[in-house]
Amino acid sequence: MHRARGKPITERRNAYQAAAVLAPFLVFYGTFLLYPFVKGLWMSLHDWPLLGKPGAEPILVGLRNYSDLFTDTVFWTSLLHTAEFTLMAVPLVTATGLALALGLTRARGSSATMRAIFFSSGVFSVTVVTLIWLTVYNPGRGLLGYAFSALGMTPIDVLADRRFAMPALVLTTLWWSVGLPMALFLAGLRQIPPALYEAAELDHASHWAMFRRITWPGLSRTTC
Repeated sequence: MHRARGKPITERRNAYQAAAVLAPFLVFYGTFLLYPFVKGLWMSLHDWPLLGKPGAEPILVGLRNYSDLFTDTVFWTSLLHTAEFTLMAVPLVTATGLALALGLTRARGSSATMRAIFFSSGVFSVTVVTLIWLTVYNPGRGLLGYAFSALGMTPIDVLADRRFAMPALVLTTLWWSVGLPMALFLAGLRQIPPALYEAAELDHASHWAMFRRITWPGLSRTTC
């Protein structure tokens, strides 16, 4: 009987402990993620005076904002540019992260330092990254401008040039976000049994054959 009474008490204690652990996350999630999402949906159904006169009341318009959106040429242009950016950035970040992971796996003494260097850029906020690369791309005082001047060329404002703006954003994204794919690929490479590579070396397999037959299939879960 004593054990029967003790079991519900233990279960309640575990439930309280679990609630105490989850409470900070739930408060943060609800305050900074869930509430803004619901608020944004509610605002999208109104003619909301974001920059209007103080005291102006929002007017319920239903789905009219969405119907106007799909007939807006600016929306479709921005969607096209977003798709273009994704097609350029995602394969490049993935391939670079994999290449860095493969190189650091073969490296010896300096691998830990190099991992920290490549991963460090990912901890910066978007504001810091923007300020850093605005300094790089500034045609008058930036590093790129000085490089063009040193070569006797006229500096180019790459962010204002339609030919170079998208590649510049892709390069910034690569520098900022390559650390996480690199870390994931490093973890995935450690899950591949070394015996597979040893057997391939005994069969005199080339590095490309080992990558194609062992490494890439072994990283399929990481890549997908």
